[in-house]
Amino acid sequence: MGVVNLDFSANKSFNLADKAKLKFSGEISDLFNHPQFAEPGVGLGPNFGVVNHQSSLPRTVQLLLRVSF
Repeated sequence: MGVVNLDFSANKSFNLADKAKLKFSGEISDLFNHPQFAEPGVGLGPNFGVVNHQSSLPRTVQLLLRVSF
């Protein structure tokens, strides 16, 4: 099974004055933050059969606020 992610973004613009605008934008990567675990260790030693990291990146959130005039 491959890596499954759901990304989400939203934008909203507001008029502040005759020529001024405010824009809000938000982006979320891996919205539901489901862990995708990597393969277990195969080398002989203390890490044999141990899953100690993820194959997917964790959730990230980016917010932007822009004023233009």
